[in-house]
Amino acid sequence: MVRRLRQPLSKTDWTALDFLIELRLRGLSWASLARKHGMHPNTLRTVVDRPWPGGEKLVAAEFGLEPAVI
Repeated sequence: MVRRLRQPLSKTDWTALDFLIELRLRGLSWASLARKHGMHPNTLRTVVDRPWPGGEKLVAAEFGLEPAVI
């Protein structure tokens, strides 16, 4: 089990830093996660900037969460 360094402010208030911390704790980066799913290395960063249900689903699955949480 991966230990988080800190919790997001609320269940639906994930910042870019929260995503980055979670990825780094799992030994991943945005680019490596995107490549793992056959995407351009910068594609999944879109999840931080604007709603994208498909990307949110992939990231949430990687973190073991429901997409609505992030």
